[in-house]
Amino acid sequence: MDHVADNQDRQKFTLHKALWFAGFLLLALQVLNVSGQPFKARSQYPESLREVIFPELKRLQPFSLVDHENNALGLEQLQGRWTFLVFGYTQCPDICPATLSQLTTLSQAMGATIEEGLLPRFLFVSVDPARDNVDVLNNYIKYFDRGFVAATGALRNIEAFEEQFSVFHRSAAPDSEGNYGVIHSAEIFVIDPLARIAGRFTPPISTQQVAQQYRDLVGYFAMENPGI
Repeated sequence: MDHVADNQDRQKFTLHKALWFAGFLLLALQVLNVSGQPFKARSQYPESLREVIFPELKRLQPFSLVDHENNALGLEQLQGRWTFLVFGYTQCPDICPATLSQLTTLSQAMGATIEEGLLPRFLFVSVDPARDNVDVLNNYIKYFDRGFVAATGALRNIEAFEEQFSVFHRSAAPDSEGNYGVIHSAEIFVIDPLARIAGRFTPPISTQQVAQQYRDLVGYFAMENPGI
């Protein structure tokens, strides 16, 4: 009798273990399905966007800056239009002018091949508010393209805005003449018309390639967001 009872207990334990394992497996599959959704979406991206677009688009939170004409620049101003955004400062000796020059060429290339309503704005956000006031930015940005926008603001507001892109800047110690450099992100971020961080490019860029990738991105956005 003890032997029979022992077999019954063993069978109950085995059945219980099997049910537990089946439940665990089902839960794991559900988790994989949820976490795998971005991967499924990524597999649907045009091939040209695989190294550009983010698998999950991060919606920007409200922020407060001013542009080079001393107009308020916040979340509302970035809605309804695509934006190419770079961080930098006007006394940057190399990366900033090189990137802005490439963006100037890109803007011209886009203007010749993309309808006006889909053309992006180009936004330069200074991370050096101590030296880059509105007047300085106004003169600086017009050198590259009069259609470009430059922005500045209180240091805490700039840092909070940077955090939304997971980047930061750091100012070096001034030399004997008060000059200093600033380490900052060199990436070109793309913001969609819903004010979401959609992707990024790393300079130096091929303007022809980026122009095509932008057209692909706009087409993908229209497919994913019909009616917008």
